[in-house]
Amino acid sequence: MSNKGIEINGNVGNLHVQQDCVNSTMNVTIINDSQFFIKAQEIIDSIKQYDTDFKSTFHEKEQEIRSELTIAQDCVNKKDRPRLSKALTTIKDIAKSITSNVIASSIVHLIAGGDI
Repeated sequence: MSNKGIEINGNVGNLHVQQDCVNSTMNVTIINDSQFFIKAQEIIDSIKQYDTDFKSTFHEKEQEIRSELTIAQDCVNKKDRPRLSKALTTIKDIAKSITSNVIASSIVHLIAGGDI
């Protein structure tokens, strides 16, 4: 059995997901905007703690990481959830491409495990 995930950004009402199997379960986690932006700010702050290591970790992608962090921070301030999700995904994807670095792995874990 494999787990499937659905991510929906924005307002949703009367949502029903049909699970086509016996004895299946469905867990729904609803994160309101307030919780989302608080968690996003925590993730951004945690990533910023690695600032002095960005050059040695990300090399030619350092400026892109910094730019996406700036965008992410601006999106938290403006409550722009879709653009924030995109910026954090870009940061995560860049960090994923740095396979043998502890800092990059930590950043991937922060974003992927952040439930946002």
